[in-house]
Parts: sequence; C-alpha cells; structure tokens
Amino acid sequence: MQICRYVLMDTVARSGQCEGMDANEPELVRYWFEFDLTGLGPSPTAPGVVQLDGGTLAHRFCWRGVGVTGFDENDCIGLLAAVIAPEPVPPIVRSTRDVDAATLSLEDRWGGGPIVPVWRGVWFPPQTGNGPVLS
Repeated sequence: MQICRYVLMDTVARSGQCEGMDANEPELVRYWFEFDLTGLGPSPTAPGVVQLDGGTLAHRFCWRGVGVTGFDENDCIGLLAAVIAPEPVPPIVRSTRDVDAATLSLEDRWGGGPIVPVWRGVWFPPQTGNGPVLS
C-alpha cells in the first residue's frame, strides 16, 4: 500500500507501520513561503472603479503566502513554479521549514476547501484536491 507513504508520512511511516515502505525513501517536509510582490500587483484604478481581479498570476496566487510539501526546499519551489508557470516564482522573503499549518490562521486567509499538508504538492492555496503529486 504505497499511498501510505504520502498520506500518512508524519504518523504511520515514521512508526514503521506502512507495509512495503522503503526506509530509505526521502521524507516529506512542509514549507511556508512569503514573497516580495513589488510590481506584480494590480495597477491603480480610477476613483469609483471596482477591479475584481488584477496583477500577475504570481501575485494572485502568492499574495497570502504559499504552503508546499516536498522532499526539500528546492522541490517545494519547483512544485510552486509548476503551478504558476510560465511566470517565475517571485523573490522569497521568508521560508519556514517544518511549519505547523495549524499555526498559520489559514481560515482567515481562505474561505474553504480542504488543506492537505501531508501530501506532496502545493496545499495553500489548496491545489491537492486530486491527491498528492507523485512525480
């Protein structure tokens, strides 16, 4: 049951209860990234004009911060880059390793949807609704 290594990495895999799991497989780590989005936001609007969306894809995706789980920091940045391609990842101003998602007050930043930080992939804003990234 290889899916066990992705879904239950923090509990079952470390206790050795996952049948068929290779002990030498790399463990997953959660990262929280914050970015310098200078120049990526929406352009100023005229008085009385309402703008519902704007700025670059990177700005719209990264303005609240991004949570990613991967094999290491470079893997996490690569997973984020795949989501916002073809735009580059904005400059990272803060990178937190082993972040506890419960401490991030994500309910204030996101109105709903599952947040699954144990799967490999971008988990905030939620991108793992179809399961972990396997390759």
